[in-house]
Order: sequence, then C-alpha cells, then structure tokens
Amino acid sequence: MFTLARAMLTLLNYFFLGTAPAMIRAGAADPLPQIENEDAPFARIASPVLDYARPGSPLQSDHLANLYRSGLGLSAILGTFATIALVAYSQMCLAIHPTARTQDGWVLALFIFLMGFGFIARLISDPASAVLQLRGRIALDNALLTAADFSWPIIAIALFAYRDWPAREFINCVGAAFCISSIFLLIARQQAVGRVLRAEKPDRRVPDSRLMLALLKSGGVITLGQVADFLYAPTSILILSYMDRADAIAAYTPALQIDSAMLLLVSGLASVMLPTAALTHARGDVTALRRLYVRGTLASVVLLAAVGAAIWVASPFIFRLWFGDSMAATQQILYVVLIHTIVGGSAAVGRSILIGTGRSAAYTVAAVAGGIVNVMLGIWLGYGLGLGLEGVVLGTVTAVVLRCAIWQPWYVLRSIRKAG
Repeated sequence: MFTLARAMLTLLNYFFLGTAPAMIRAGAADPLPQIENEDAPFARIASPVLDYARPGSPLQSDHLANLYRSGLGLSAILGTFATIALVAYSQMCLAIHPTARTQDGWVLALFIFLMGFGFIARLISDPASAVLQLRGRIALDNALLTAADFSWPIIAIALFAYRDWPAREFINCVGAAFCISSIFLLIARQQAVGRVLRAEKPDRRVPDSRLMLALLKSGGVITLGQVADFLYAPTSILILSYMDRADAIAAYTPALQIDSAMLLLVSGLASVMLPTAALTHARGDVTALRRLYVRGTLASVVLLAAVGAAIWVASPFIFRLWFGDSMAATQQILYVVLIHTIVGGSAAVGRSILIGTGRSAAYTVAAVAGGIVNVMLGIWLGYGLGLGLEGVVLGTVTAVVLRCAIWQPWYVLRSIRKAG
C-alpha cells in the first residue's frame, strides 16, 4: 500500500507546473539594467544558463526578491488545488484501488493524506530552494534536504517506539514521519532564504502577477516533459493494481528501489553536463560537444553496468539482509529491471545535451511517446497475454531501449552534426 500510494501521489508534482525550474530559468543570468518591456517579466534575463562559476551575481536583489515572492505566491495557489485533490483522493482510495479493499478505510485514508501533505509541503518549499541555488547556496539547500530525509526514518522509529501500535497502523507512523520531516524542510528553507533576502535588504512588495503568469507559462512547458515519468514505474504499479496483483507489486517494489538508487550514480554527472553543454553549444564548439556526449555516455554505461552486475550477483544476500528473505519473485525479474536501468540511466547525459542545446521539445515528445508505448505494452503483455509482472517489466524495458538506446543516440549525434 505504501508503494501504491506513493506512485499515485507523484501526480501532485504536476500541480506545481515546474515552478522551481521556471524560477531558475528566469533568474539564470545577470539581469539587464532595466526592463525594456513592462509586459515581459523575463526581459531582464540575458541567458537561460545558470552560471555556477559565478554564484554570487545572478540577480539584483530587488529582482530576486520579486522572483521569490511571485514563485511563492504561485506555489501557494497551486498548493491549494493540490490539497483539494489530495483530500478527494484520500476519501476515494478504496474505490480506486482494488488491492486496498482489505485495509481499514480510515487507516489508508489517513496515510494517504499524511504522505500527500508532506509532498505538498516539500513542493511549496521549492521556490526557496530555487533562490538558494541562484544565490550560490546549493550546498546549504542540499544539506537541508539531506537533514529532512535523514530525520524521516528517525522520526518513524521514535513513533514506533512511543507505543504498541496495532500492526495495521504502522503505515501511518511512516506517513506522519514523512509529513513532519517535510514541514521541517519547508520551515528551514524559508528561514534560510529569509536570511539571504534580509541581508540584501529588498523592498516589501506583493507578488508580481505578471511574473507569476510568466512562471506559470514557462513551468507548464517544463512540466510536459516531467509528465512522462509517471508513464513508467508509477503506471506499471497501477496496471498491477488493477490486475489485483498485490503480490506482484510487493515483488516489483524492491527492484524499483534498486533502480532509483542506481540512477543516483549518474544524476550528478547529468546535472553538471547541462550547463557545460549549454555553454559549449553557445561557443559553437561542436567537437567538444560531441566529445562530452560520447565520453559521458560511455562513462555512464560502464559505471551502471559494473554496479548492476555486482547487484545481480549479490542479490540473494542483499535481499536476505534487507528483508530477511531471498525474494525469489523479485530475483526473477531483477535482471530485466537492471537492463532498463543501465540503458535508461546512460541516456541521462543525452538528455542534458538536448536540453542544453535547445532541443528540450524533441526530448519531451520522445519521453511522452516512450511512456505511452510502455503503458500499451504493459497492458498487452501483462494483462492481455496474462504474463503478469514479467509482461509489465518486459514492456518497460522495450520502451526504454527503443527511446534511449536507439532513438536518442541517433538524434543527439544528428543535432550536434547539424549545429556544426
């Protein structure tokens, strides 16, 4: 039930329409001395590339404060709609999920609300995170996020030890811990950005409605690319749920957690590659851009393949240590999950190249198309042909290989060649 609820609650991310990335894009470079067009809130912005080499000078303090107020105001409005949707979902969860009907309705509804409110609190804190990044406090922002994530299991353990909870209510201890840690993150980020803005003595004005609208439009475009993420693992979980396969969800979940952990190995490389690719493309250095893509992709493949092989060999020991069981059902599909992790993770560098060179629309279209193929194959193989979990996983690996191993390398190299 924890996995199923988290899969559905990822939809809350889309309510916020990429506000934080839109803020970073809006404040990525030194503003021009004056806004030439009053109707164009982004007229100050000279470049969409965040220059991490000069963290102290992206924005004038008045524009930074206005950007923060506008982003926070927009997040508060969107958060209200997200809360309404969350309450509705928590009340209808038993009707939506067949596998949940063995649970007490109030227990599951409370868990969904606690987890969902935690998600919303974290998303409302994103504008503060964007300002900290724009002012070069990236390490501070990461430290606050890390502290919140470490506090989550600590609080959960404290709640477990507080009293002898009935077994069915354990899940609400986890939900409450996540909610508390998220509220801590929201408060901590607000305090941190408050010190930054007070140090620069900004004026006190209401949010700029025109800037809020511009952030909404820009963030909406970014969100279109993020929507594709829901069409992969979360949708696969939903397909298994509608097949009433709680056992398959339980077997799939550990493999997905391994998948997420492995992707962290290449996320740092992809993050650094984005501004590097954009600056290299702006200089017109096609040779260096191609070298960045080829070397970065090869490094990702080698790293992920080595770690994936080690995990596959050690998986019986890992699962016994982790769950006290060898998880035979998970081991049967683990090698397929590892294949699409290696292929999909190695495409992270190509994604950064495409976004950094202005090809984000093409990447978004391909990601959404791949997600749709994944859903169709999952339904056909898993439900239509009766392959269950194996069919859903095969559908995912097929969609990932088509997009990440065939289409994306061809398109990236073609785009680099045309840029020359």
